[in-house]
Amino acid sequence: MTELSVIIPWRTDDGPRQEAWDYLRPLWGALPYELIIQDDPNPDGRWSTARAINAGVKRATASRITVFGADHFPEPEVLSKALCLMDDGYQWCHLFENVRYATEASTRRLTEGAIQPWQLKIGMQTDHCWGMWMFTREAWETAGGGDPRFVGWGFGDSALIDVWEAIYGPSPDRPGLTLTELWHPATERGVSDDNPNYRLYYEEYYPHRGDAEYMRAIHTRWAHLLPADG
Repeated sequence: MTELSVIIPWRTDDGPRQEAWDYLRPLWGALPYELIIQDDPNPDGRWSTARAINAGVKRATASRITVFGADHFPEPEVLSKALCLMDDGYQWCHLFENVRYATEASTRRLTEGAIQPWQLKIGMQTDHCWGMWMFTREAWETAGGGDPRFVGWGFGDSALIDVWEAIYGPSPDRPGLTLTELWHPATERGVSDDNPNYRLYYEEYYPHRGDAEYMRAIHTRWAHLLPADG
């Protein structure tokens, strides 16, 4: 049995995202881990990363799980260090400190075979990386999975982090520094209360940060939205 399952939430756009994934998939496939490529099982509705991850975890055979995007390079050394943290008894951990985003032009040149990864041009770099973690199956089941009410863009990652931090405490030091992300067309973004995800997060999660009892029970608010088999 593999020691790690890697879930890639994925639905093709028949365009730039597909081209990036066509380039990256062989790199992921070369790792000695279980690779699970998972669509949102509700194809008639808006995309929910939580639903896709929930479905991927059901397929996973390892007791340690990580989630990466289809536009992210694999980082074997970071994964190895994170597995050591799990061996030390941690139930979850952040993986990276920040993210650097490749430009459109250099991403296209990379996928066309004109340059190598180290030649990518970076258009922007953030000073944080909230959405990349490794976790145990126990931590996932304790959280009840990901909240499928988060659809489209934003705040689902923060919600799950709040659950784990309340129950298990903060992440240990992150084993990776910078995650590299290939360019793709921008998704919908909204950080105001016009975004239903914003309202959901700031009404049901943020006010209860650190409350372990509340966070252990949070999944009861949306468990009825999960398939009958859990």
